[in-house]
Amino acid sequence: MQKYPNLEIFFKWASGFYPPEEWPSLLLYCQRAADVLWNQLKLAPENGIDIYISHDWHITAFRFGWFGLPPDDRWVDYLGGFIFTLEEKHILLSDYGEIKAVEAPHWWKNKKLNKK
Repeated sequence: MQKYPNLEIFFKWASGFYPPEEWPSLLLYCQRAADVLWNQLKLAPENGIDIYISHDWHITAFRFGWFGLPPDDRWVDYLGGFIFTLEEKHILLSDYGEIKAVEAPHWWKNKKLNKK
């Protein structure tokens, strides 16, 4: 991983450049993480979960895999991250100090929020 800059490695991963037995596909990685969230959401108080991710690499992967936001020259800062909430027709996302509505990936669209 020291051979290339972070952004280049990330795009190589996203394109399936690395063998899946060494690096699972980015899409599969993001889908598995989302499934963990969905499975825990019904157990969470008031349908809320706080997630603390320890590495910028994972934050970048979820920004891209969950919200379709490609990484750019603004690599995630130390203690940086995002906040999101699942709305009925979109995801409400706070990212880099900006709040915006983003489309949910097709594999999230059939999920239903269990409102209490």
